[in-house]
Amino acid sequence: MLRTAIIGLALAAASGTAAAQTSPTPQSRFAGACSNYAGSDLPNDEVLASIIATGSPSWSAPLVRAYNATLAGVSTPTNPNLADQFLPGNGTWDSLLREIHSDEFPEQTQRRTDQIQISRRTRGLDAQAWVRAYLGGEVGLITVHCPLAKPDEPATSAPRRLIITGDIAGLSAARLDQRTFGTISYTNDRVASTESFNVDVVLGLGVFDIGAARVVPYLSYERESLSSSPVNDLTLGATGFWQRDFHEVRWNAAYETDDEFDSSMWMADVEWEPAPIRACTQRIGRAGMFQCEYGLRLDYSYVEDPGSKASLANVENYLRAGGWLGLSYGQPLWRGWFEARLRYALMEPLTGEEGDVARGEVNLTLSPRETSNYEFGIGYVNGEDLTSLVRSETIKVFLGIRY
Repeated sequence: MLRTAIIGLALAAASGTAAAQTSPTPQSRFAGACSNYAGSDLPNDEVLASIIATGSPSWSAPLVRAYNATLAGVSTPTNPNLADQFLPGNGTWDSLLREIHSDEFPEQTQRRTDQIQISRRTRGLDAQAWVRAYLGGEVGLITVHCPLAKPDEPATSAPRRLIITGDIAGLSAARLDQRTFGTISYTNDRVASTESFNVDVVLGLGVFDIGAARVVPYLSYERESLSSSPVNDLTLGATGFWQRDFHEVRWNAAYETDDEFDSSMWMADVEWEPAPIRACTQRIGRAGMFQCEYGLRLDYSYVEDPGSKASLANVENYLRAGGWLGLSYGQPLWRGWFEARLRYALMEPLTGEEGDVARGEVNLTLSPRETSNYEFGIGYVNGEDLTSLVRSETIKVFLGIRY
């Protein structure tokens, strides 16, 4: 909470200065904050702080508390959020947000490199209801994408933060609602007729700028214990990504072992996620949203020591090619956000016969809102683990966490 308040104080000054020097367009309101996030999406807390700064308010203790309550998506009589405490009397915020709600701004940013891009998700709400929803905690309704620094201007690195997600690809997602969840789950293994508590999480250790690309060192841990073929993967690696016009190229190099350091495996891969076709983002009804993602993958793995991983006992190395497809549908439900997700991945060996993987996963989840840090869900998984090649068929009830 203290960190977000400090961000707000700093951005109030930066955004106010930028707005005074440029024409009062919605884009100009975010110029000061974007100086620290060249080429990436502005985090939700800084978008909100920049909007608040348009009214040049005094960052009083009640305003800071309401700002933090909005980010947390809560409001109580003793700790109201911005919508409940300040919206009725603040025409500046209301005017700016109504302008962003207008048809001038698209549902998705185009990620051009020469100007600030703003997109908003209206969810079928009229302007008044949408403004109240945003200031009430649905801060994922607005996305601000910052331009790359000009060649004669030095780029400023974004603040480094711990990232918690469910897969390596999630480390490149600037927006929280695009990031997958790390999970703690209660799992029923239908193959071995056993039950267990399991964990699957990726920790990003900050984003480092290297030229036009960004690199994230990470630690990941996946553990499924009481099953017919246990999964025990502890991975230390670094992934990089390059984004342009909705295309994303990711590369990764990693060392994988287990929590007893018994096995040893070296891996490298490259993924390309193309720009989505128009049909991949569709509004359904007043507030539903269908989305899809897909991509291609090429990877190489060298098994130095399989340890106790039986699935790698006869594998020395493999070179594979394949891809994935993900489909999702989300909509408001019970004052929260319901989402159904389907993902299928296929990898085929280019050398030898080892390393082929076919894995399908279906999840039904419920969270307080689209940009929540946690969710609850039930899922079904059938297929091989991407790296350890362990086959499983499980039903799980899980708590998802992301940050």
